[in-house]
Amino acid sequence: AICNLAVESANKEALVAANGVEALVSLLLLPTDRSSPGSSCEAAAKALWNLVDSQKVRRRLQQIGGVVSISLLLSSSSGAEVEAAVGTLAVLSESESMHGDILSVGGANHSHVCVRAYMAYPIPLLVALLTHEKAGVRNRTITTLWHLCSTNSSVREALVEAGGLRSVVELFRRDDMAVVSLEAAAKVLWSLAAQPEARAEIVQWGAVPALVGLLGNSARPSGQELAAKVLWNLSVDEENRRCIAEAGAATHLVRHALPCRLFV
Repeated sequence: AICNLAVESANKEALVAANGVEALVSLLLLPTDRSSPGSSCEAAAKALWNLVDSQKVRRRLQQIGGVVSISLLLSSSSGAEVEAAVGTLAVLSESESMHGDILSVGGANHSHVCVRAYMAYPIPLLVALLTHEKAGVRNRTITTLWHLCSTNSSVREALVEAGGLRSVVELFRRDDMAVVSLEAAAKVLWSLAAQPEARAEIVQWGAVPALVGLLGNSARPSGQELAAKVLWNLSVDEENRRCIAEAGAATHLVRHALPCRLFV
């Protein structure tokens, strides 16, 4: 019932006032049978997904340290719980003020954990979801990763260490990915391509043809610009320049650089 109520904006403040956020987070921690759909944990996760676009709900989650309980669901055996968790994190990650909570392994109570592990905790779980069978999960995962990568170098390092570059590149080869998600993937590659070792790996996993394809999609000027930026970073290395040229990027780059009226 709370899940359904949470859909309506008018009910969100009432749920916060009635300590509904605390109740939902507590349900996430209860042992439950993941083999059958419709568990209390699944319902609570879906309710939070509906609620977190509210600033008051986000603030309450921060106050009670509830975000880590959502992150823990990323490794759940229940597909519905995983989908709700990554959907919730995708919304939360839109706000930079939530990034510390998403990356936390438990807040101040875990001050003994090394900073690198502390900041990297959910990244391997998110990287694993880039190959999920559901396109919706993959779309929201790459969006979350981009939001986190955009503000934190530790996240970028953790993504590379978790083998995430290959998974990000392989998103371009899937036919069921939303274009906006492919643009998020290009943004992740752009943020990583400033690192020499990452550039080599990006090219190794076949990103250049995929980026050239995005560059040639005139229906998405924003995607073209992103692809050009990634290729620009990759072209710092001589070997990469040869690979970019062989993929036919030159024509697209010239078209992108010159006024469109020249090609009408």
